[in-house]
Amino acid sequence: MTLFRFLLRLGFASAARARRPRGRRAWAAVLHCSLLGAALATLPPQATAANLASDPQQQLQRMDSDGDGRISLGEYRAWMSRGFRAMDVNGDGVVQPHELPPGTRFRRRMALSLDEHNAQLDARFRLQDVDGSGFLDARELAAPPQMAR
Repeated sequence: MTLFRFLLRLGFASAARARRPRGRRAWAAVLHCSLLGAALATLPPQATAANLASDPQQQLQRMDSDGDGRISLGEYRAWMSRGFRAMDVNGDGVVQPHELPPGTRFRRRMALSLDEHNAQLDARFRLQDVDGSGFLDARELAAPPQMAR
C-alpha cells in the first residue's frame, strides 16, 4: 500500500492531495501528513510494511488496545498520536519545526500543540463515527470521513 493510499484510508484525503494549502486548517492537515510521513520515514522498511494493515479488520485489530472489536476515542487518539509523540523530541507537547527530520516540509514558525492535535483527531473521529455510537467499527474505520454534520 502506498503512503498516499494509507493517508486516504486514514482520512487525510485533502492533505494528501493538497498542493497549495490555504488557511490554518489546511496547513494543520498538511502538518499531520508531514508528521505521519516523518514518523514512517524513521522506521526501518520492515517495520513500516509490518505496521500498515492490508485490510480494515487488520487495522482495527492493531488499533483496538482493549480487544473489544471497536475503536474508542481514546484508542483512536493513542494510535493516531504515535507520529506526534515520535516527533516531539523534547516531550513538551508541542512539535516545533526544528524537531522534524531533515527534508520534512513545514510551514515557517508554525507549531502544533498536543491539544490542537487532539482536537483535530476528535473532530475526525466524530466524522468517521457515522452511527454516532462513540466507537468506530471496521466499516467506519475504512470509510473516508463524512462532511461535517
